[in-house]
Amino acid sequence: MHELSIVQGILGIIEKERNARGFTRVKSVEVQCGHYSCISEESLKFCLEAVATEPHMKGAALKLVRMPARFRCGGCGAEFDAAGGEPEKCPSCGATDPEPRVRSEIIVRSLEVD
Repeated sequence: MHELSIVQGILGIIEKERNARGFTRVKSVEVQCGHYSCISEESLKFCLEAVATEPHMKGAALKLVRMPARFRCGGCGAEFDAAGGEPEKCPSCGATDPEPRVRSEIIVRSLEVD
């Protein structure tokens, strides 16, 4: 379950921000991930609840935002997002079979804190 190591990284980021900004409670965490990151939101939430035992994390909500799949056209080089699955052609030039660009990054996008 790689979600556990992801949550540990998220908690590390939260701690750095808490030390820098001095907040006392985390209300919510918004995490952005690439389309191909293979993260289960349910597993991520479960791991957060299991390991985030510090008082300032009690009751913190987690929201996972998935970025759409990104593709590159072999014909014109254009890059574009495709939210509804694999596109059959490039929207710029009409060339067929654009190649997927792997986006597997995971980013803490926002924290709501007191």
